[in-house]
Amino acid sequence: MSRWETATTQTLETPKEHQERIIQEYQSEVKRLKTQLMIAIGVAIVIFLGSFVLYEAYLESQERRGELAQSWGEEHRETRAAREEKEKIEAILAHVEADLRETRQELQEIKAEQLQRNKNRTATPTSQRTSEFFDLYLQHASLLSKREDHDAVKRLLQKSHNLDDTVSPTQRHARNLLKWFAQSRGSGPEKTLEGGKGGLLGLAWSRDGKWLVSGSETGTLLVFDAETDQLVKQLQAHEGPVNDVKFHPYEPWAVSVGMDSKAISWSVPEWEKISEAEAPTGLWSIAIISSDNQVFTGGMGTEIFQWELPQLKFVQSLDELPTFATTLSVIHNLDGYWLGAGFGDGEALVINLSTGKAHLYSGHNSAVLGIRFHPTKDKVVTSSRDTSIHIWDMYTLETLQVLNGHQEAVFGLQYLEWGERLVSASDDRTIRVWDVQSGVSLHVYQGHAEGARRLEVHDDTLFSSSMDGTLKQWGNAWHEFTKIIKVREYFSIRSMDLGIGKAREIQGRFSTIAIHPETGKLALGSTDGGIGLYSLLGDKSLWDERSIFEEHEITAFAFDPKGNRLASGDADGSVKIWNADGELLTNYLGIFSGSKVNELLFTPDGLQLIIASEDGLVYLIDIEKGEYVELKPHEGHAVQSIDISRDGKRLVTSQNQNQVKAWNLETMPPVEEFAIQTDYPLTWAAISPNGEQVAVVGGSVVVEVYSWNNTSPPLRLEGHKHAVVRAQFSPTGRQLATLGADATLRFWNLDSGLELFSIPIPMRLDEINPVWDFDFGCAENSDNTIGHCWIVVPLTQERLVVYDLKRPYR
Repeated sequence: MSRWETATTQTLETPKEHQERIIQEYQSEVKRLKTQLMIAIGVAIVIFLGSFVLYEAYLESQERRGELAQSWGEEHRETRAAREEKEKIEAILAHVEADLRETRQELQEIKAEQLQRNKNRTATPTSQRTSEFFDLYLQHASLLSKREDHDAVKRLLQKSHNLDDTVSPTQRHARNLLKWFAQSRGSGPEKTLEGGKGGLLGLAWSRDGKWLVSGSETGTLLVFDAETDQLVKQLQAHEGPVNDVKFHPYEPWAVSVGMDSKAISWSVPEWEKISEAEAPTGLWSIAIISSDNQVFTGGMGTEIFQWELPQLKFVQSLDELPTFATTLSVIHNLDGYWLGAGFGDGEALVINLSTGKAHLYSGHNSAVLGIRFHPTKDKVVTSSRDTSIHIWDMYTLETLQVLNGHQEAVFGLQYLEWGERLVSASDDRTIRVWDVQSGVSLHVYQGHAEGARRLEVHDDTLFSSSMDGTLKQWGNAWHEFTKIIKVREYFSIRSMDLGIGKAREIQGRFSTIAIHPETGKLALGSTDGGIGLYSLLGDKSLWDERSIFEEHEITAFAFDPKGNRLASGDADGSVKIWNADGELLTNYLGIFSGSKVNELLFTPDGLQLIIASEDGLVYLIDIEKGEYVELKPHEGHAVQSIDISRDGKRLVTSQNQNQVKAWNLETMPPVEEFAIQTDYPLTWAAISPNGEQVAVVGGSVVVEVYSWNNTSPPLRLEGHKHAVVRAQFSPTGRQLATLGADATLRFWNLDSGLELFSIPIPMRLDEINPVWDFDFGCAENSDNTIGHCWIVVPLTQERLVVYDLKRPYR
């Protein structure tokens, strides 16, 4: 275990334990220094005594030399060697004395520091110490979340609730957001079925949902009643591990194979042996073709054997394979039946059983342990001992995606939701849910004590088998927090009257969005002019009967404070206001310059609409009177963004080069208060709800947060790997959400200046402009408290992801 891992898994101390530990550490340090001092003194004494003996010998030799000198008539003089020895001894003594002085000084400093700590601890209020302790919980939990140990995060944060009455609301809000993240990204099992002794390998679920069967490494076949979760049969089927078991989709049969080289067919529901066949080597996997009752088995040899059910009559063998077959799967498409096989050398093979045509895929660098065909597309997914999952084209053999996230070998694979999601089981004891289109891991199931091996799905219920001897059922609670919506499933924009008697369906991708959290409304704009309104509360389109289709790309949206009106702006400079039923109330076309509308917002009182234009102008429109004030904030540069404080008194504007300006709206025309210059191009500037801070993002990977009036150095938030495209403050202003071109949404705790967590957006990074916009909104309860919160991020390919934050600001 690395030092980092050790540090992040330590148990947090109470303040009393922390104080006792500091005192113990101090006492140990003093004891160590005293020991070193005594050793140094001892060494000095030994050196001194040795020097004294040498000196006495020297004097004696000198006397004898003197006597010899007198006898020979020579004058006494010191030898060069004696002088050098004396100088060495004097230098050693001087060094020892210096060490002693330094040691005394260090001891005095340690004592003084401890006295000051004690004094500070006595002076620090209990509430402050509790607050610091609470922050330690947050920092520890944030580190654990980066390691995806979501279960540990939830356990740790649960302990912090005991301190809620003694910490600030903003600290609790940060904790609630981090807790939401852990709940949305990871969960435990809904139920556990005990399988007795030995790890459970194979797993199968009958088509009618009644039987759940697993094979044990002890040779036992375990039969569970899936409706009651009761273990009803334990069949001693094989003499070694039961590696795989499968049900016939339509007939009352099941087949098991094991390392004892046997294949056994069973009658269902009697669970009596029908027949038994033996292969030359141990068997690992089964695939069944229901149309003609054919079963294929693969194992340790370089052959795949074909049998006929239910008697397991031998039909043929498929030989000349790359090596032993570790996993099998079948599918039927327009070209007939295909058999897929994974091999121990990292290759995978798909064979058309009608024509014999085969395609060999060589993408992994270790044994292929799982293989599945996509239910609706010509794609194959394979998992490997190399920890990766590959999605590839079964005809061209092109690697379409590589999914990385597991830390150990990946065994089980299952598609969900008609191939929109993929689930994988790994020896790292986790089960992951993947968004197939982007390859992003959406959720991690944790709870097995040893490696997870096989997966089975029935009516959206997921079971796994594990080497810990259990079967576990997993829910789909992650849907409660994260929803990926495809456009055509709910939002088909059609213009009912185009003058040619035909409906027109939206073809472009999303260009802009806006949330009104009070009503749960989500406005959607497309690059080809479509406008739609969707209910986040009801999961339905609100304008099914009245669709809107404009001539130009929709570039900006804004809801009024009550959510009764929606303002839209387009690439041709048109600004319109619509009511909740999609009826046009106001059209401002023609009164502006005709330049692209970059941003819109209503003032908090709903009386004015503010427009940011590509021509460098900002317009403040009195909606009732139709009058407007024209502002030129950036001398001809395009106005990239605008944002307003909750009280409507402060406005920030940014241009697309390197300048942000702050304005006082209490006077008309607005008065500039200060400007911020950056050394990178800008994409967005956001103002906190209380107007005290301004967040600036753009061509830099660093997010900068300035205080109003720009009187102190900015807070720098570092974590994104690519440019940051947008930022939005939380309703309290103490958290900041930022979206980066690295396809991550990051939450920052502004009180500590640290990242709380980051969410990978289900978007492929190899796409052009993978992310460009998001909206973060929270409803306001009748008692003026903050209610339900959402974040919505538009994706390419006519999809968007909705994160339901629930109520973190309670």
